[in-house]
Amino acid sequence: MKITIGQRRNLEEAENKPQIYQVFCKLKLRKDADRELLKTDIRAIKGVTIVSSLPGSEQTTESFSYQSIKIKFQPYDTPPATFVNNLSNSFRKLTKRGLAAFHFNPDSLKSIGV
Repeated sequence: MKITIGQRRNLEEAENKPQIYQVFCKLKLRKDADRELLKTDIRAIKGVTIVSSLPGSEQTTESFSYQSIKIKFQPYDTPPATFVNNLSNSFRKLTKRGLAAFHFNPDSLKSIGV
């Protein structure tokens, strides 16, 4: 006995390919901040795909370190600017990881393809 459920069809690539965007962010970190754990927490935010430090961007004072990062993300069905705003809300919860302040550069928001 042969049972077939549904129809057999070849899988086709989706027409709406997901767009990947990137934005730059400047972080102000406490001296005791665990940078790698902080980046791991940022990667855990839904839609974020890659978080990387920009080489040569780190500056240090007596109390704080400043570092620029690049965040690549897939906003799903959210406009990219709204996604960055939501990222900002998520970043506010990361103070326990040593994040003292952050600033997204809105001019750096751009589509980088698929």
